[in-house]
Amino acid sequence: MEAPSHVDIAVVGSGYGGAVMARRFAEAGAKTAIFERGAVYDSKNVSRSLTPFTETELYRVIWSIDGRTKFRIPSIIGGGSVVSHGVCLRSPAEVFSYQKNGRRSWPEGIDRAAMDPFYEIAERELGARQISAKDVASSGYVMGEMLFAAGHSADRCRTVISGCTGCGLCEAGCASRRKKDLSANYLSKATIAGAKLFDRAEVKFIRKVGGVYAITIRDGSGNSYEVAADKVILAAGAVGAPALLAASAGYLPISEEQFNREISVNGELIFAAALPKKHEGLVCWKGGSHAGLVSYSFFNSNKFVLHAASTHPSFFGRYEISLPGKRAFGLENKQFIRSALPGSFVSGYITGISETRARLQYKKNKISVEWAFQDMGYHNRVWDSLQAAFAKSGATLCWTKPGGLAQGGRTLLGSVRMADSKEHGGCDRWGGIWGMENIIVADGAAIPADTAVPSSLTVAANAERIASHWVKAG
Repeated sequence: MEAPSHVDIAVVGSGYGGAVMARRFAEAGAKTAIFERGAVYDSKNVSRSLTPFTETELYRVIWSIDGRTKFRIPSIIGGGSVVSHGVCLRSPAEVFSYQKNGRRSWPEGIDRAAMDPFYEIAERELGARQISAKDVASSGYVMGEMLFAAGHSADRCRTVISGCTGCGLCEAGCASRRKKDLSANYLSKATIAGAKLFDRAEVKFIRKVGGVYAITIRDGSGNSYEVAADKVILAAGAVGAPALLAASAGYLPISEEQFNREISVNGELIFAAALPKKHEGLVCWKGGSHAGLVSYSFFNSNKFVLHAASTHPSFFGRYEISLPGKRAFGLENKQFIRSALPGSFVSGYITGISETRARLQYKKNKISVEWAFQDMGYHNRVWDSLQAAFAKSGATLCWTKPGGLAQGGRTLLGSVRMADSKEHGGCDRWGGIWGMENIIVADGAAIPADTAVPSSLTVAANAERIASHWVKAG
């Protein structure tokens, strides 16, 4: 398909933010084109494993400077919807109003009540529903038993997965097509409405030429071409958006102070627990990557949410698992891991509100993550809470890195965040970049703070909110 020379709306990225914006503008009659740097990756060529080779087909991989945390940025048509755990949860009300440095986390006027109508739209369009009891993985049931024994609550989560086959490889795409990614809803409806979708189309930089934006794009063969657009939607993620703005800084009236601010990591931590022998025989890896169980029981007191996971064998290659105080290598550790598998080990991850922040570093076209601040108070609260809860059932909370819990690498938010003023963020409450007309940020890059739960539903709902404003404005 040949790219048009001019469009009304150019959408950079096809994830939750880009797909929502493209659909709404196309349905309003705007000539819309979506440019995605990744490829189409459907069920016919989904891998049953996540090797270094298949990983680079699906993700843009970047590392923290200390070499301990790998961040996998989805780079594929449909973005994170293809490789996510499929979980759709609304952020708690406190996410939108908690104070930091004397300011609200989100711009004035955006709270949970204001977001709820857009959450409802996004849930309906994505097909989110609470999973049935039979779809909760066995590791989820065990996690629930441990939480209940310690006096905590847990519930089945809401998801876009139906009839999961339990391969445990959601992060490699769903070969059985049980997960509804964006190609099943927003993207397909955008193309039905007339939007054109281009894969392997990497936007290199944007220039302002007269009254339009000239967008330079490189295709999968390495050839470059240019498309003019009246309005540009930046939906390339918290890594892609600031990288593109940095590349365009010589052509646009923008400074680095407006983007690449301290980025939120959504309070993500990885945990694992060795179970008592009574659970021997449990198939801990059978199920979706998310085991279907979520607990908000710790949120009011310690500001985190617990998610049970299915512990695929690759988990032990990704994290440095050991008993507290022991080494994550050597014969003793090998014997421990061997004794815990396959049925005496469960794992999961934490999301929440933390002060941990990062910044992106650009060196010779290589992007890495530098920790600006790591919130050890939050880490210690999570550790102490989980250790106390699991001990009630005779389980032992393990280290997932030397000395504690590993930092998760699923989420980066807020590199061009919404704010009430240019001094505090890169764009306004409607995603418009300060000082520039018709460039709008509408995905995770705009989300100004931790969402405390997986961010996909909040990104989609916020894009619906932003789209409702700009479509009406014309």
